[in-house]
Amino acid sequence: MASLPIVLCIDIEPDRRMISRHSADPLLGFEKLMTLLPGLRDRIAAVMGAAPSLTWLLRMDPQIADGYGSPTALADRYEREIAELMACGDELGVHPHAWRWKGFWVNDHADWAWVNHTADVALDAFAQVYGRPALAFKYGGNYMSGPLARHLDDAGVAIDVTIDPGRRAVRSLVPSEPATGFIPDTRTAPAFAYRPSRDDYLIPDDSRASGLVFLPHSVGVTLSLRPIVGSSTAGSAAGGCRAPTHTVSSATAACTRSTTPSPPSSSTPARSTCARS
Repeated sequence: MASLPIVLCIDIEPDRRMISRHSADPLLGFEKLMTLLPGLRDRIAAVMGAAPSLTWLLRMDPQIADGYGSPTALADRYEREIAELMACGDELGVHPHAWRWKGFWVNDHADWAWVNHTADVALDAFAQVYGRPALAFKYGGNYMSGPLARHLDDAGVAIDVTIDPGRRAVRSLVPSEPATGFIPDTRTAPAFAYRPSRDDYLIPDDSRASGLVFLPHSVGVTLSLRPIVGSSTAGSAAGGCRAPTHTVSSATAACTRSTTPSPPSSSTPARSTCARS
Protein backbone atom coordinates (compact mmCIF):
# COMPACT_ATOMS: atom_id res chain seq x y z
CA MET A 1 0.00 0.00 0.00
CA ALA A 2 1.32 3.44 -0.93
CA SER A 3 2.16 5.71 1.99
CA LEU A 4 0.24 8.94 2.64
CA PRO A 5 2.73 11.52 3.92
CA ILE A 6 1.31 14.25 6.17
CA VAL A 7 2.80 17.49 7.49
CA LEU A 8 1.50 18.16 11.02
CA CYS A 9 2.03 21.76 12.15
CA ILE A 10 1.46 23.04 15.69
CA ASP A 11 1.55 26.69 16.75
CA ILE A 12 3.39 27.66 19.96
CA GLU A 13 1.55 30.74 21.19
CA PRO A 14 -0.44 32.27 24.05
CA ASP A 15 -3.76 30.74 25.05
CA ARG A 16 -5.60 34.01 24.40
CA ARG A 17 -5.49 35.87 21.11
CA MET A 18 -5.80 39.34 22.64
CA ILE A 19 -3.27 38.92 25.43
CA SER A 20 -2.92 41.14 28.49
CA ARG A 21 -0.16 43.68 27.99
CA HIS A 22 3.01 43.06 30.00
CA SER A 23 1.45 40.03 31.74
CA ALA A 24 3.75 37.28 30.43
CA ASP A 25 1.10 34.60 31.02
CA PRO A 26 2.34 31.00 30.69
CA LEU A 27 1.38 29.00 27.60
CA LEU A 28 -0.82 26.53 29.43
CA GLY A 29 -1.95 24.79 26.25
CA PHE A 30 1.61 24.22 25.05
CA GLU A 31 2.73 23.10 28.50
CA LYS A 32 -0.10 20.56 28.64
CA LEU A 33 0.65 19.34 25.14
CA MET A 34 4.26 18.67 26.10
CA THR A 35 3.05 16.20 28.75
CA LEU A 36 0.91 14.41 26.16
CA LEU A 37 3.45 14.46 23.34
CA PRO A 38 5.32 11.20 24.12
CA GLY A 39 2.09 9.23 23.91
CA LEU A 40 1.09 11.07 20.73
CA ARG A 41 4.43 10.28 19.11
CA ASP A 42 4.03 6.62 20.06
CA ARG A 43 0.56 6.46 18.53
CA ILE A 44 1.71 8.12 15.30
CA ALA A 45 4.76 5.86 15.14
CA ALA A 46 2.56 2.78 15.52
CA VAL A 47 0.56 3.87 12.48
CA MET A 48 3.50 5.12 10.41
CA GLY A 49 5.95 2.40 11.28
CA ALA A 50 8.55 5.10 11.91
CA ALA A 51 9.20 7.85 14.44
CA PRO A 52 7.34 11.01 13.38
CA SER A 53 8.80 14.49 13.14
CA LEU A 54 6.47 17.43 13.66
CA THR A 55 6.60 21.10 12.62
CA TRP A 56 6.31 23.73 15.36
CA LEU A 57 5.59 27.37 14.52
CA LEU A 58 6.66 29.84 17.19
CA ARG A 59 5.18 33.25 17.91
CA MET A 60 7.91 35.92 17.70
CA ASP A 61 6.23 39.21 16.77
CA PRO A 62 5.39 42.70 18.10
CA GLN A 63 2.46 41.44 20.20
CA ILE A 64 4.77 38.94 21.94
CA ALA A 65 7.32 41.71 22.46
CA ASP A 66 4.61 43.87 24.03
CA GLY A 67 3.17 41.18 26.28
CA TYR A 68 6.35 39.33 27.21
CA GLY A 69 9.08 41.95 26.87
CA SER A 70 10.81 40.69 23.72
CA PRO A 71 9.93 38.91 20.47
CA THR A 72 12.29 36.12 21.61
CA ALA A 73 10.56 35.75 24.98
CA LEU A 74 8.75 32.48 24.27
CA ALA A 75 11.88 30.93 22.76
CA ASP A 76 13.79 31.94 25.91
CA ARG A 77 11.07 30.85 28.32
CA TYR A 78 10.60 27.44 26.72
CA GLU A 79 14.20 26.86 25.69
CA ARG A 80 14.36 23.40 27.30
CA GLU A 81 11.07 22.21 25.77
CA ILE A 82 11.97 23.46 22.29
CA ALA A 83 15.40 21.82 22.56
CA GLU A 84 13.63 18.54 23.32
CA LEU A 85 11.49 18.94 20.21
CA MET A 86 14.52 19.64 18.05
CA ALA A 87 16.30 16.61 19.52
CA CYS A 88 13.41 14.50 18.19
CA GLY A 89 14.11 15.77 14.67
CA ASP A 90 11.22 18.21 14.61
CA GLU A 91 11.26 21.37 12.49
CA LEU A 92 10.83 24.84 13.95
CA GLY A 93 9.54 27.91 12.14
CA VAL A 94 7.72 31.16 12.89
CA HIS A 95 4.07 32.18 13.20
CA PRO A 96 3.66 35.97 13.43
CA HIS A 97 0.32 37.74 13.82
CA ALA A 98 -0.76 41.24 12.75
CA TRP A 99 -1.88 42.34 16.24
CA ARG A 100 -1.16 46.03 16.85
CA TRP A 101 -1.83 48.04 19.99
CA LYS A 102 -4.00 51.13 19.31
CA GLY A 103 -5.37 51.53 22.82
CA PHE A 104 -6.71 47.99 22.29
CA TRP A 105 -5.55 45.07 20.15
CA VAL A 106 -6.34 45.34 16.44
CA ASN A 107 -5.54 42.77 13.74
CA ASP A 108 -4.08 45.36 11.36
CA HIS A 109 -4.18 43.48 8.06
CA ALA A 110 -4.98 46.59 6.02
CA ASP A 111 -1.48 48.01 6.55
CA TRP A 112 0.70 45.76 4.39
CA ALA A 113 3.86 47.53 5.57
CA TRP A 114 2.93 46.62 9.16
CA VAL A 115 2.24 43.01 8.15
CA ASN A 116 5.64 42.77 6.44
CA HIS A 117 7.22 44.33 9.54
CA THR A 118 5.72 41.65 11.80
CA ALA A 119 7.17 39.00 9.49
CA ASP A 120 10.59 40.66 9.67
CA VAL A 121 10.44 40.85 13.47
CA ALA A 122 9.73 37.11 13.60
CA LEU A 123 12.38 36.12 11.07
CA ASP A 124 15.02 38.34 12.70
CA ALA A 125 14.19 37.06 16.20
CA PHE A 126 14.42 33.47 15.02
CA ALA A 127 17.83 34.05 13.43
CA GLN A 128 19.00 35.80 16.61
CA VAL A 129 18.03 32.88 18.85
CA TYR A 130 18.86 29.90 16.65
CA GLY A 131 21.67 31.21 14.49
CA ARG A 132 19.99 30.19 11.24
CA PRO A 133 17.11 31.43 9.08
CA ALA A 134 13.57 30.20 9.63
CA LEU A 135 12.61 28.10 6.62
CA ALA A 136 9.02 27.35 7.68
CA PHE A 137 6.43 30.12 8.05
CA LYS A 138 2.73 30.49 8.81
CA TYR A 139 1.04 33.87 9.11
CA GLY A 140 -1.58 34.28 11.82
CA GLY A 141 -5.27 34.12 11.01
CA ASN A 142 -4.56 32.43 7.64
CA TYR A 143 -3.77 35.90 6.28
CA MET A 144 -1.77 36.23 3.07
CA SER A 145 -1.27 38.97 0.49
CA GLY A 146 0.78 39.64 -2.61
CA PRO A 147 3.20 41.98 -0.81
CA LEU A 148 3.68 39.46 2.01
CA ALA A 149 4.21 36.52 -0.36
CA ARG A 150 6.87 38.44 -2.32
CA HIS A 151 8.46 39.60 0.95
CA LEU A 152 8.75 36.01 2.23
CA ASP A 153 10.14 34.86 -1.11
CA ASP A 154 12.79 37.60 -1.04
CA ALA A 155 13.61 36.75 2.60
CA GLY A 156 14.44 33.15 1.69
CA VAL A 157 11.54 31.40 3.41
CA ALA A 158 11.30 27.90 1.95
CA ILE A 159 7.81 26.72 2.95
CA ASP A 160 4.68 28.67 3.86
CA VAL A 161 1.73 26.78 5.38
CA THR A 162 -0.69 29.70 5.72
CA ILE A 163 -3.12 29.12 2.86
CA ASP A 164 -6.47 27.56 3.78
CA PRO A 165 -8.24 26.84 0.46
CA GLY A 166 -11.95 27.28 -0.09
CA ARG A 167 -12.67 30.17 2.26
CA ARG A 168 -14.51 33.42 1.61
CA ALA A 169 -12.94 36.72 2.66
CA VAL A 170 -13.61 37.66 6.29
CA ARG A 171 -12.55 40.46 8.61
CA SER A 172 -11.19 38.05 11.19
CA LEU A 173 -11.39 34.39 12.12
CA VAL A 174 -13.22 35.58 15.24
CA PRO A 175 -15.92 38.06 14.12
CA SER A 176 -15.96 39.99 17.41
CA GLU A 177 -12.27 40.89 17.23
CA PRO A 178 -11.21 44.38 16.06
CA ALA A 179 -9.58 44.16 12.64
CA THR A 180 -8.71 46.22 9.58
CA GLY A 181 -8.75 44.93 6.04
CA PHE A 182 -9.74 41.35 5.27
CA ILE A 183 -8.40 37.83 5.35
CA PRO A 184 -8.49 37.21 1.59
CA ASP A 185 -10.79 34.89 -0.33
CA THR A 186 -9.05 31.58 -1.07
CA ARG A 187 -11.76 29.79 -3.03
CA THR A 188 -9.49 29.76 -6.10
CA ALA A 189 -6.38 28.64 -4.18
CA PRO A 190 -4.81 25.35 -5.27
CA ALA A 191 -5.09 22.44 -2.84
CA PHE A 192 -1.57 21.20 -3.62
CA ALA A 193 1.98 22.42 -3.10
CA TYR A 194 3.03 25.10 -5.57
CA ARG A 195 5.39 27.98 -6.15
CA PRO A 196 3.26 31.12 -6.38
CA SER A 197 3.35 33.66 -9.15
CA ARG A 198 5.02 36.90 -8.08
CA ASP A 199 2.00 38.72 -9.52
CA ASP A 200 -0.74 36.62 -7.88
CA TYR A 201 0.08 34.30 -4.98
CA LEU A 202 -3.05 32.20 -5.63
CA ILE A 203 -1.75 31.18 -9.07
CA PRO A 204 1.03 28.58 -9.43
CA ASP A 205 4.02 29.57 -11.53
CA ASP A 206 5.29 26.35 -13.09
CA SER A 207 8.22 28.19 -14.65
CA ARG A 208 9.81 28.74 -11.23
CA ALA A 209 12.39 26.14 -10.18
CA SER A 210 13.32 27.72 -6.85
CA GLY A 211 11.98 30.01 -4.18
CA LEU A 212 9.02 30.01 -1.83
CA VAL A 213 6.67 27.01 -1.86
CA PHE A 214 3.09 27.27 -0.59
CA LEU A 215 1.78 24.12 1.11
CA PRO A 216 -1.97 24.65 1.60
CA HIS A 217 -3.94 23.03 4.39
CA SER A 218 -5.93 19.86 3.82
CA VAL A 219 -9.54 20.63 2.97
CA GLY A 220 -12.76 19.42 4.54
CA VAL A 221 -15.80 20.50 6.48
CA THR A 222 -15.70 21.62 10.11
CA LEU A 223 -17.89 19.95 12.69
CA SER A 224 -18.02 22.16 15.75
CA LEU A 225 -18.41 19.92 18.79
CA ARG A 226 -18.48 22.93 21.12
CA PRO A 227 -18.57 26.70 20.63
CA ILE A 228 -15.40 28.08 19.07
CA VAL A 229 -14.29 30.83 21.44
CA GLY A 230 -10.65 30.98 20.43
CA SER A 231 -8.10 29.38 18.18
CA SER A 232 -7.73 25.62 18.08
CA THR A 233 -3.97 25.63 18.44
CA ALA A 234 -1.37 24.10 20.68
CA GLY A 235 -1.44 27.35 22.57
CA SER A 236 -5.20 27.28 23.14
CA ALA A 237 -7.46 24.94 25.01
CA ALA A 238 -10.48 26.34 23.19
CA GLY A 239 -11.65 25.39 19.74
CA GLY A 240 -13.71 23.06 17.62
CA CYS A 241 -13.04 19.71 15.97
CA ARG A 242 -12.04 19.86 12.33
CA ALA A 243 -13.26 16.63 10.77
CA PRO A 244 -12.50 16.26 7.04
CA THR A 245 -15.17 14.32 5.16
CA HIS A 246 -13.30 14.40 1.89
CA THR A 247 -9.75 15.01 0.83
CA VAL A 248 -9.05 16.95 -2.32
CA SER A 249 -5.35 16.21 -2.55
CA SER A 250 -2.78 13.54 -1.91
CA ALA A 251 0.54 14.31 -0.26
CA THR A 252 4.20 14.51 -1.10
CA ALA A 253 5.53 16.25 2.01
CA ALA A 254 6.31 13.52 4.52
CA CYS A 255 5.72 13.81 8.24
CA THR A 256 9.48 14.01 8.56
CA ARG A 257 11.84 16.95 8.73
CA SER A 258 12.63 18.53 5.39
CA THR A 259 14.60 21.77 5.22
CA THR A 260 15.37 21.61 1.48
CA PRO A 261 12.03 20.86 -0.19
CA SER A 262 11.94 19.52 -3.71
CA PRO A 263 9.98 21.52 -6.27
CA PRO A 264 6.26 20.71 -6.16
CA SER A 265 5.11 18.08 -8.60
CA SER A 266 1.79 18.33 -10.42
CA SER A 267 1.39 14.55 -10.30
CA THR A 268 1.91 14.31 -6.55
CA PRO A 269 0.41 17.37 -4.87
CA ALA A 270 0.98 17.89 -1.17
CA ARG A 271 -1.20 18.70 1.78
CA SER A 272 -0.62 19.89 5.31
CA THR A 273 -2.68 19.55 8.45
CA CYS A 274 -2.27 22.69 10.54
CA ALA A 275 -3.93 23.90 13.68
CA ARG A 276 -5.69 27.13 12.80
CA SER A 277 -5.07 30.42 14.56
